[in-house]
Amino acid sequence: MHARGGLGAAVVTALLVQTVISGGTYLVAKRALAEVPFATLVLWRFLLSGVVFSLLVVLLPGRALPPRHAVLATFVLGFLAGPLNQGLFFAGLQRSTASHAALLYALTP
Repeated sequence: MHARGGLGAAVVTALLVQTVISGGTYLVAKRALAEVPFATLVLWRFLLSGVVFSLLVVLLPGRALPPRHAVLATFVLGFLAGPLNQGLFFAGLQRSTASHAALLYALTP
């Protein structure tokens, strides 16, 4: 089945951009670790992602905040996905090469 019109091209373009960003993440992060201390890099990445998320909550239409009963779970998941995940990512990348880190991530089920 062939995608018709601009939507198919837009999807392919978005997928290509995502692939380039994903592939470049390891190279950029490894270089950043050579220039910036580990803890500082994790802090800035967490702060930047928080600002971007807040902007999305404010700018996107519709209900953006979780229901009251899910607020605690949202904060716990935010911590696991933010500082813990990125901290482990940078800690592993600091002890490895960018290509090994990318390969290990690609092999994760």
